[in-house]
Amino acid sequence: MIGQDEAPIGQSIIQECVCRFSATDISRRIAKESVPKQGGNGTTSAIYPILNNEKYAGNVLLQKSYMTDGLPFRKKMNHGERTKYYVENSHPAIISQDSFDRAQALIRQRNTTIIPGKYPFSLKIICGHCGSTFKRRVTNDKAYWVCRN
Repeated sequence: MIGQDEAPIGQSIIQECVCRFSATDISRRIAKESVPKQGGNGTTSAIYPILNNEKYAGNVLLQKSYMTDGLPFRKKMNHGERTKYYVENSHPAIISQDSFDRAQALIRQRNTTIIPGKYPFSLKIICGHCGSTFKRRVTNDKAYWVCRN
């Protein structure tokens, strides 16, 4: 659950997203106000988990990850291998479900309006698992194409 001291920060982040502020603008505002950071360095990578957290709307998604059955036991993200359960109204909501849904719709809209890159395969390779497009990533001077999700 979300702590009561974190609630105003989460509310303002989601409200700014609904008002069409970008994640970069939101992270800059947070950096100016010296908001304590938890699990992020104040960049957009710390903003998106808050915008995608259904717990702010009073709901919870169970089994996002699971432990493997065999040794060695490892924690894995659940990409459909196990059944996920969505529990509505499991705890008091910090924001309205309508605000959360509007923020999610804006995020999906922004993700689909990606400007084509300068590489020949940009936006042409489709993930067979989730249907998302691949992006180019360079690691140790080698280029790889990986799923956006």
